[in-house]
Amino acid sequence: MTISLINKKDRRNLLLILLIFNLCLLAFLLMSSFVGEEKRHSNNLNIKKYLYHYPDHDIQELSFKKQEKITNELNFARSFIKLTHVRNTIELELLVDTLAPFLIEEIIFEDEAQVKAVYINDNKIDFETTEKGVLLNSHNNFKHKTYRQDKLSPINIKLELENKSKFSSISIKNLYNHKNISTKVVEVLQNSKEVEIIKSRTFTKGVYRFKQNLLIPKDAKVKFIGDVTFLMDESTFIESYASFTINGQLNIKPLKHSWGSLSFHFINGEMKNINIQGSKRGIGTKGYYDCALCFYESSVDLKNIRLHDNNVEDALYGVKSSMNVSKLSVSKITSDGFDCDFCELNISDSQFTQSLGDGLDISGTKFYVNNCVFDQNQDKGFSVGEMSEGLIKNSYFKRNNIAIAIKDGSKAKVTNLSYLDNKQNLVKYIKKNIYSQPEVIYE
Repeated sequence: MTISLINKKDRRNLLLILLIFNLCLLAFLLMSSFVGEEKRHSNNLNIKKYLYHYPDHDIQELSFKKQEKITNELNFARSFIKLTHVRNTIELELLVDTLAPFLIEEIIFEDEAQVKAVYINDNKIDFETTEKGVLLNSHNNFKHKTYRQDKLSPINIKLELENKSKFSSISIKNLYNHKNISTKVVEVLQNSKEVEIIKSRTFTKGVYRFKQNLLIPKDAKVKFIGDVTFLMDESTFIESYASFTINGQLNIKPLKHSWGSLSFHFINGEMKNINIQGSKRGIGTKGYYDCALCFYESSVDLKNIRLHDNNVEDALYGVKSSMNVSKLSVSKITSDGFDCDFCELNISDSQFTQSLGDGLDISGTKFYVNNCVFDQNQDKGFSVGEMSEGLIKNSYFKRNNIAIAIKDGSKAKVTNLSYLDNKQNLVKYIKKNIYSQPEVIYE
């Protein structure tokens, strides 16, 4: 009987020991998982910080512009604010190019202002006055819908003031990261130039000077014969809803220091032999353009395009477009050479050199890249992000910070690539935690 009791006690003790062991094991596994997640997150953050590190550049202004880009990219948002200020009313049209969450928390003024009423998308909003602005009480009703996946859908904000005031800048604070999106009023409002509408015109060999903006409507017929040069005044833009017929060469340069941008909207056709330099952002009828040459919801064949010495976010920019590109040359850009978002991209025989950002940056894009050169790009030669998918082959990467970065659920096939003197040749990582691990297939 005594032996039986001892055995029962031993069994209880043994069960207790096993239970304690299992609990310790479970705690260890949970801790390991937590530490692994923290390490992965830390590694991602370190990679991002490393990506945005670059050596001193000879041109200080370009380096300053690079720092501005870093700030925007680490926030995972690129913002566009179109602002008008008439008497005692301020109207803001806010676009945030991001797949990360964005909610308006606060509107901040650089200067003193007394706000009487706040409207968002024509709805009157309750607010509290803060030291330098207004804190919104109903911000959760206005989560931003990114234009990348849907139709352009800005947030329209109207502020009624007690008195007429002058402002040097206005900021919008994001609830999720408590970071500010700022715009300088002087910068936004500086484009008050007249608009010339060109419905039908043939430009022959020669130099043409424009001190006004150019607007080319749908069904217009604009032709270029011979070597044609446009000299554009400060901040002027060319906005076209029709393709160009170029039998020769079109050169666009600033009349003095810089000019705005050339943008195409909803066009189909071939664009060739274009040379653009000296672009520095522009304000068009559809908003804010931070690119030298832009294509919106278009289907185009681009050939012999040269973009160099442009102080813009993207020298060439395409969004929700089908783009066949050959013999593109992009060099000395203050940020990215070519940014292609939610497109179908086929590019060959092209060069991306000396950009302070990426040579080629794609998001949500199906791509085919062949026989391209990526040289001396301070961030990445080729950046593949946001579930892009495609093939890159027969291409050469030299002296880039990172040759190729595959990110955020993207799938890339790579074959016959050459590397020389890059800090890193190929990396893959998650930049935005809403995505899964990227995949690289070597063929």
